[in-house]
Amino acid sequence: MTSSSEPSHPSERPASIARGIAKGFLSISAGNIVSRGINFLTVIYLGRRFGPDGFGAIGLAQAALVLGSITGDLGLQTLGIRVSAQEPEEAGRILSNYVSLRFCLSTLSVALLAGFALVSGQSAVVTELTMLFGLTLIATALTTEWLFIGLQRMEYVGTARILQSASYGILLVTLVRGGNDIFLVPILVGVSILTSATFLFWAFRRFDPSFRFRPTPSSWPGLLRTALPLGLSDALLQTYISLPVLMIGWFHDERATGFFSAAFRLVQVLNDLLGLLFISFYPTVASRWKHAPSRVGPLLDNVMKLMLVVTLPVAAGAVVLGPSLLTALLGARFGPSVLSFQILVWNVVAAAISGVYKMLVLLMNGKQREYLLVIALTAGLGVALNLGFIWLWSYNGAAIARVATDTAAAAISAIIARRFVRMRFWGAFVRVCLATAATALAWFGLGAIGLPVWLVIPAGAALYVPALFLFGAINSQDAALFRSILRIGEPRPATTA
Repeated sequence: MTSSSEPSHPSERPASIARGIAKGFLSISAGNIVSRGINFLTVIYLGRRFGPDGFGAIGLAQAALVLGSITGDLGLQTLGIRVSAQEPEEAGRILSNYVSLRFCLSTLSVALLAGFALVSGQSAVVTELTMLFGLTLIATALTTEWLFIGLQRMEYVGTARILQSASYGILLVTLVRGGNDIFLVPILVGVSILTSATFLFWAFRRFDPSFRFRPTPSSWPGLLRTALPLGLSDALLQTYISLPVLMIGWFHDERATGFFSAAFRLVQVLNDLLGLLFISFYPTVASRWKHAPSRVGPLLDNVMKLMLVVTLPVAAGAVVLGPSLLTALLGARFGPSVLSFQILVWNVVAAAISGVYKMLVLLMNGKQREYLLVIALTAGLGVALNLGFIWLWSYNGAAIARVATDTAAAAISAIIARRFVRMRFWGAFVRVCLATAATALAWFGLGAIGLPVWLVIPAGAALYVPALFLFGAINSQDAALFRSILRIGEPRPATTA
């Protein structure tokens, strides 16, 4: 670790750091809460329209799509966030080179995915869906969210995601009614992605009118060499995430895949929101690693505490209220998904803890090799556990394997990250657990007396904040920090393109 002799920087004041991060998160989350809410509703709509079998076919095709996206990115988006955060004055050059390279890679990915679909042995419906979803990779290559995240222009990211989700949701409800309409789903996904990409290009030209799209292919080999560790990490991670869905389809059937996909997609909405919170930290943490690395530890202690305060009650509430919640959302046909949902939701807690170490300590510190090591160990363990557990317990086995693997990932990444930063949050962890347990008991009691789930959730949540203070999980310093975060009028850091 580095000594504390780094020069002070005006933006290094705790309140300024807190407000900078909060404004980034609020800017991106204001739009993303809306977009994730729309996505959540589309999951419910698709589940009710196509049932477990059709929903399983879509899940299998999207799992294959995730694998196909590996060669279409190779870590360039993650690298682009870091580079644009550190060199904002070069944003136009970065956009030109990264988008053009990703477009070429995605064209190759479409062909590879089509070949995989033809030889995978899946049903004709899954094969055709996979090939149609593959075309969306080209649209994805044109998106520039990563650039706006690096430039800390989160408001554009939030707006773009609203446009994408809203256009997809409107088209879905208007055109998809069931039956053969299932093949419209990937087409509508592609149209919505192009809508978002078009808006972001327009936005960039708006605050940088001199921008001209001039890629320099001679720079591509250097970009690929730098991004390769990230690309390998992403390949292992995406394989680990998508393989369970494919394994269920191979070992069992599309119906079992549908039961798992329903639980997985609902939990994924929570993971997406968690990812947004992490993204809002990227520019600040990357800058602090570069300019004042000895001050990273205290910042990450507060980040970890925030993650625990947010994720623990969500997981506990999902366990207590899972049966009522899934029945209300997806209907009785998805009753077998309940246990998978109750298990999978703990992945949100494990992902929050491991994410601080993997993303904020290793990745934002430029430790790609260490990050790759964590991902490689995680992916290897995940494949092994899924092979055994899915064979034995089908979709519930996949849920167990996912949570066990992510818990192991948190432990592995914490051990490796100790070389670069020391964090002290276990006392806060215990206190947040106590507050969460009290809230879960309240949820259980309110549900037992027959209160509807839509009233049980806010009633229990209202008790959570007092419980945090009661058990000392939040103190007066935290309250002051939250007030500083929510203050309005703090000057925005100057960031130019």
